[in-house]
Amino acid sequence: VQNNVSASLDESLQTAQDYSVLVDDPEAEDHNPDDWAEFFGQFGHVTFVTVAKDNGPLIKAMAERRAIMREIIMMIGNGNPSTEGGQDNDGSILNTTWGEEELNFKEKLNELVDSQRSEELTNQDKTRDLIMKTGVFGMKPMAKWKQALADVNEKIQKALEKAENPDTKFIPSKIFITFETEIGQRKCLKALSQGTLTAAFDLGKDKIESKYIFRGNVLAVKEAPEPNEVFYEDVDVTFKIRVKQQTITFFITVLMVFGSVIACKALQVGTGAGGAALW
Repeated sequence: VQNNVSASLDESLQTAQDYSVLVDDPEAEDHNPDDWAEFFGQFGHVTFVTVAKDNGPLIKAMAERRAIMREIIMMIGNGNPSTEGGQDNDGSILNTTWGEEELNFKEKLNELVDSQRSEELTNQDKTRDLIMKTGVFGMKPMAKWKQALADVNEKIQKALEKAENPDTKFIPSKIFITFETEIGQRKCLKALSQGTLTAAFDLGKDKIESKYIFRGNVLAVKEAPEPNEVFYEDVDVTFKIRVKQQTITFFITVLMVFGSVIACKALQVGTGAGGAALW
C-alpha cells in the first residue's frame, strides 16, 4: 500500500526528473550531443542533451564566488538597479548602485570596509565587530569578505585561462538526456538499466542487443536527479573514479576490521576476557 501511495504521489507531480535519464560513464571522445540524441532517439523524441565535462575546479570556484557574493549582498543590501540601458540592462551587479551617492559595487564595498575600521563605533557596532572578528556564526568583517572575493576571482581567472588553452581538453563526465515524453524515459530505463559491474567493465555484451550498446560501451544509465539536487561542482567525478574510490574505501574498512580482530585477540591472550571486552 505504501509503495502504491508513493508511486501515485510521484506520478501526480511532474518534474524534469520524470523525463530525464543520466549516463554515468561516457567515454572521453563521446562529447557530441547529436550522437547521443541519435542513440537515445530509439526510445522517443529527445528534447535536450546536456554534456557535463570535467571542469570541476572552475565550477567549484564559481559556486564559491556565488556564496561569497550572497554574504556581501546581505551586508550591503540589494541596491538600486540602474535605469540606464533600457532593455539591455540585465540587472546585474554592474548595473546596480547604492545610496543617494549612487556608489557602484566596488565603492560601496570599500565604504563599508572603511566604516568597520572607524574608531567612532557605537557599543552595538563594537559588539557586532567583535563577533565578526572571532568568526562566530560564520560572520566575518567586510574586509575578509572583500579579500575572499579577490582570491576567488583570481582562482576563476586561472581556471578560465586554463580552459581557453588550446592544449586543454575537457572530457565528458556525465550526460543528461531529457525526453519529450515520460514514456520515452521509461522505455529507455527498461532497456538500458544494467548492473553496476556490468556497466563498469562492459560485461555481457554478447547478451545485450547491439542497438543498446553505444560505440562498444555498455552504458550506466539511471533516472536523473532533480535539477536542484545535482551537485554541479562534483559532476567531474566520473563513474570509474567513484568505483575506484569506493573499492579503496571497502578494502581500507576490511583491513581496519581485520586489525581490530587481531588486536582484540592479542588483548584476550595478554589480559584475559576483561581486557578484550574493554577494547
